[in-house]
Amino acid sequence: MTAMSLFTTCLVRTAETRSQCMRWRPSGARCYSASPASSSDPEWFQTLRNEMLNRPTVSYRENVHVETDEKLANSLSTFLPREWCRRRRPAGSILPLGHSLVYFNTAMPVDQLLPDGTDPLQSPGEPWTRRMWAGGSMELNTEQYYHANRGFTAGSDMICAERIQDVQLRGHGDAVKIFVTLHRRFARWDSLHGQDAPQASFEQQLHSDEWGKALLKEERNLVFLTDKTAAEHESIRAGQFVPVRYLESPGNPDFSHTLTPTRSLLFRYSALTLNAHLIHLDREYARNVEGHRNLLVHGPLSLTLMLHAICGHVKAKTKNRRIVESIRYRNLAPLYCDEEMRICGAMKNSLPTGDVYDIWIEGPTGGVAVKGTVRTVPKPRPIMPQFQHRPQGDRIKPSSYPSSGRDESIGRAKSTRGATRAPPEHHRPTKSAHEARKMSELNVALGLDDRTRPNSTEQPETAADEPRKGD
Repeated sequence: MTAMSLFTTCLVRTAETRSQCMRWRPSGARCYSASPASSSDPEWFQTLRNEMLNRPTVSYRENVHVETDEKLANSLSTFLPREWCRRRRPAGSILPLGHSLVYFNTAMPVDQLLPDGTDPLQSPGEPWTRRMWAGGSMELNTEQYYHANRGFTAGSDMICAERIQDVQLRGHGDAVKIFVTLHRRFARWDSLHGQDAPQASFEQQLHSDEWGKALLKEERNLVFLTDKTAAEHESIRAGQFVPVRYLESPGNPDFSHTLTPTRSLLFRYSALTLNAHLIHLDREYARNVEGHRNLLVHGPLSLTLMLHAICGHVKAKTKNRRIVESIRYRNLAPLYCDEEMRICGAMKNSLPTGDVYDIWIEGPTGGVAVKGTVRTVPKPRPIMPQFQHRPQGDRIKPSSYPSSGRDESIGRAKSTRGATRAPPEHHRPTKSAHEARKMSELNVALGLDDRTRPNSTEQPETAADEPRKGD
């Protein structure tokens, strides 16, 4: 059967592959699935499932370049409200949810791609040659992900590890499908410093329920289908498109935003994610081979748009006091280029520990094409240094006074090298009236008087004896 079809991209790496069949390196550790195989599964599938679950864990180490993030933001800014999409983000700022999807993508040689432009890395092989992005989830370790210094920040070096977590067979006859669940984790590379074989150590964390060093967990649900039947190909040649079945809308949303994805947006997202899947790029292929009426919107692009919408709404509604902790979503029907779509959201439940939202995307007829559930939590408070209150009478002795290396009276940094004790009383420099006043104010604020004030071991510079403008 011809290996030709279309599906949204899935992100992977470093496996030895051929264009039509795969040969995998032996795995050092057994990968167990999230659910056991059914005893009713045919023997051929049990063999295939075992082979797929034993494929090696793959890893990407990549810098989260500010320029790449800015390119994505510029591509989305035309289609989203200004307050939902910040176009410029300096190095060190937290990466918006969903932006990780444009990093950590496979860049295998073009001659190893399948005829439809997809990569074969998680494919079961023939006859399941058509791939679709069925849904997935993202979950954050919020205290770490949003941390100003140790979080998922633009410009930082990150590592992503991925494995096949589950493989399931569903359907019968021509409608049989294979569902593949991918599990991914992301961490800062510098958080693994000091460990023996840091990459291998992080890969092992994929097999644990604990967070370990991870900032973000992601699941991707891919479905693989067989090639279309002869009757379906005949219908396509006759001009009949794939029927689209949207679900009924859940009701009126608390917030919504309408946009129309264009061919330029789809091209840019394909380029940023290294996704050569022809259903997003070649309209004639999408129509004449797959039977779609136009180019398809990427599954991860739909997710990115939903995340921008819900994060923007939550930030405005809670005055930045709550943040998104997780999202679980399903792609139910295709969304097409040049057709209006509406992103909607409504609060489902509100608790002191966080809110639960329903979020969905409606197609041009108002039916639901994508639906998901979002959970929020209170925003973690920044960790501040703790200062111990010292009573008025509990004064610090001069010998224990910390040396900051700065003359507080003039605001100029000074070296304290060799400062072991104060000079004799008769060698102390005479203070100017201004310097004495400033030091007196500082002593009062610290609960000290002039008699217990430590003395600098260095002579003040002549220019520092004069008061500065603005003092």
